[in-house]
Amino acid sequence: MPKDSKKKKYSQKYKKEWEAEKAFKEWLTSVPGQNSLAFCKCCKSELKAHKKDLESHANTQKHLKKMAELGSVAQTPQITQFVRQTIDDRRKIAELKVVAFIAEHCSVATVDHLGELIKSLDGKSETLKELKLHRTKCMSLIVNVISPCLLQDLMDDVGDSYYSLIIDDTTTIDTKKVMGIMIRYCSKKKRKVVTTFYRLVELEAGDAQTIYDAFKQVLEEDGLKLHKLIGIGVDGASVMVGSRNSFATRLTNDIPNAVIVKCL
Repeated sequence: MPKDSKKKKYSQKYKKEWEAEKAFKEWLTSVPGQNSLAFCKCCKSELKAHKKDLESHANTQKHLKKMAELGSVAQTPQITQFVRQTIDDRRKIAELKVVAFIAEHCSVATVDHLGELIKSLDGKSETLKELKLHRTKCMSLIVNVISPCLLQDLMDDVGDSYYSLIIDDTTTIDTKKVMGIMIRYCSKKKRKVVTTFYRLVELEAGDAQTIYDAFKQVLEEDGLKLHKLIGIGVDGASVMVGSRNSFATRLTNDIPNAVIVKCL
């Protein structure tokens, strides 16, 4: 053998099975594209892919300290441990039924007494015992749960049918201008003509243009087609039925054949 020949150096390669060993499994991983290196996820450092070097690294003070910190983080209680369980479905149904009754038949102020009365009707019922319903929650359920559901049911029933609207604007006790709208249509579900409350829309001003813009916007948002509107019933105010600059003149510009019924 020639004297200048050199002994071939052995290069240790990273072995995937090391990651399953107890001493390495929590922190060891490979370095992409570098099969002669390993990576410590805990210390964020690259190491030679020699098993003895990895064992030595596992016993260094820096690594042991990082592992201890990682263990303390893992033992920290998760946020889910402090979150209360969701309300039982039977309790939700009971509360919604009471709220629906309040919305249809009486003042929201009565729910404070009614809620406590219902809880006392049956001491053995877990559903009634857990029922919690007062004015703030009752109003929130009416506005955010029941009202959107009823509106969606109404829009589904109207569908692509022709319809008419009864419109009136007024001023509330806190001096806000609002427009109340009722709808009349032929219900496919009930197989008869239905007249029911549709919406109460807050207005920025009481002029004809503002009222008409708010009217068109709410129809568009709810998916009601303006050209399917047969006619409207309104009061005799000039802002609604004036001959030159009114709600009615703007509507007939968009729907020439619209029927305008003025209250006498």
